Amino acid sequence: MQHRNLILLAVLLVAGACAGVLWRRNALLLEEMRNAAEADARIAANAPTNALPPGVRPALIEEHDKTRAMTQRDLQQIAQKTRAELVARPRDPDLHLQMAVAHSLARRFDDAADEVEKAALLAPQNAGVRGTAGMFYMRFGDMRAALPHLQKARELAPSDMDAVINLAKAHWERGEMDATLSLLQTASRLAGKSVALHEKLAGACTEFPLRPNAVAEWRKVLAAQPNHALALQQLAYYELDGGNLGPAKTMLQKAMRLEPNQFGLYSLMGTLYSSSEPTPENLKQAEIYLNKALELAPTPDSATHYNLGKVSQRRGDLQKAAQQMEQAVAIDPLHRQAHYDLAQIYSALKRPDDATRHRQRFQKIYEGQNRRNLVSRKCQTSPNDPQLQRELAQLFLEDKNPVKALPHLQKALELRPGWREMRSQITTLHRALGRPRRALAMDNRR
Repeated sequence: MQHRNLILLAVLLVAGACAGVLWRRNALLLEEMRNAAEADARIAANAPTNALPPGVRPALIEEHDKTRAMTQRDLQQIAQKTRAELVARPRDPDLHLQMAVAHSLARRFDDAADEVEKAALLAPQNAGVRGTAGMFYMRFGDMRAALPHLQKARELAPSDMDAVINLAKAHWERGEMDATLSLLQTASRLAGKSVALHEKLAGACTEFPLRPNAVAEWRKVLAAQPNHALALQQLAYYELDGGNLGPAKTMLQKAMRLEPNQFGLYSLMGTLYSSSEPTPENLKQAEIYLNKALELAPTPDSATHYNLGKVSQRRGDLQKAAQQMEQAVAIDPLHRQAHYDLAQIYSALKRPDDATRHRQRFQKIYEGQNRRNLVSRKCQTSPNDPQLQRELAQLFLEDKNPVKALPHLQKALELRPGWREMRSQITTLHRALGRPRRALAMDNRR
């Protein structure tokens, strides 16, 4: 972790000539900042405030503290070196962006924002700097601060794919579907015949998620490059999810010949066999592929453990099924189907307390996800309804996801500027997320 941070932060010392280069070279840094923000967001969700309900596991906080302790010396060294260079080159926007990253990794988000704004002031007509500034705020859920920078980057570099996609992401996070789809259509036109750009756009649509757009873009990639393993994998997933096992199997077999050690391919093939008719041979093949997936997995994977549990359940080995599914929910506590199946398994094993626990957990997740999906769809059709924006934000807060909640709280306040309760909630959220100066600014605007 220490060496990785040093390498990531050193990337910003290399000068870049164009907007796309600057965004690409800052992408890893911004991803590191996003990880830091998400960790702090989950920890902040444990704070006893009106805006954030409690419930984060202590182990998460301990893990976060270990990471901070591991990187503290490196961060101090980087910050000292950057400050010294800023004395010699105070008007270098790259150095201010590097300083912002150092502050972010040290969880000094207000200081990081100050450095980002200094970089933007020094290079107001540089699309790369403005785009990076917008991405910084977007990673932390502050779409109100991100949008002006992203819009300016788009204006300065109208043909840059990164500028279009990042602006589309910001509108997506605010529930502005029309603006999102319009920008994605523009991005698809800009991609032209470039496989790399269609792949980038397909990845963004997958992440959103917008399935029709993702499928269309992955198909364009595959049409141009029939041996594109990632496109085969992604399209196989969509076919499998739609119950089209034959086409999914053909794509996966081809992808596995191209990428024989890809974890995701083995997991999907195992899922395919476990979803097929439960013959002894299908269950045997499912187990082989899923166990291989576990060997190759870079991190513990809940879906693979769940599907191994389904194989054992179909064989009638309920004890083994319960063990695998318990591992699945330990990795992903929101794995709804695993909780449902565990309730059934424990009922069959005459363990009523465990059955009740998982049944209640399933019901809570099911109701919460249904409510969020319903409100999210309403927000997409009525994006200018402040009550809907507030309701969706509250659902994200209940899920301990304040970074996702913040854009909707901000949108609600924009739609109803005099809403004192909403302003107070945003203030509390900024303070809980380690942004006291942002909170103070909100207080002063009351």
